Amino acid sequence: MWGSSCEGAGSREPDLRAGSREPDLRVRGPGTCVMPLILSYHKIDTRFELGFTQLEPRVFRRQVETLARLGFRSLGSDALLRCVAQGTTPHSPSLVITFDDGYSSLAQHAFPVLADHGFTALVFVITDFVGGENSWDVQYGWRRFRHLSWDELGRCQERGIEVHSHTATHPRLTWLP
Repeated sequence: MWGSSCEGAGSREPDLRAGSREPDLRVRGPGTCVMPLILSYHKIDTRFELGFTQLEPRVFRRQVETLARLGFRSLGSDALLRCVAQGTTPHSPSLVITFDDGYSSLAQHAFPVLADHGFTALVFVITDFVGGENSWDVQYGWRRFRHLSWDELGRCQERGIEVHSHTATHPRLTWLP
């Protein structure tokens, strides 16, 4: 989904019907707004895995290039919260890019692409795994994947990447009482 419409007469979702060359991001009518698009990624990596959270770097680059060509500008968490509270965006079209789990491959394959196009992002790290390898990826790719270290996260922050928590141990939240 490219965004969410706010309530109000004339509000509408962007037109993404089959055959549309580009999404229709115009908002019509009084009292309407389009909330930012929120994109959530996990791994941007060249290594094969059976899971569905990995994306090839070249595919990610094409997605970011398309968003930039369409005029999207990225927002951080503070701007997103203001959008939700005020029901308006500072510019349209806008987006928030997030990365779950804080994989180390992001520093090589994702963050430079974002910087090339003037985008920022939010990375949600699993604090007990920062700088280490996880065990849950073994079932999908027969290998462990390394997570960004605190030093790497500090360098990412210097480049405009926000760092947030995504739990300490990565439990299956839907299985918890």
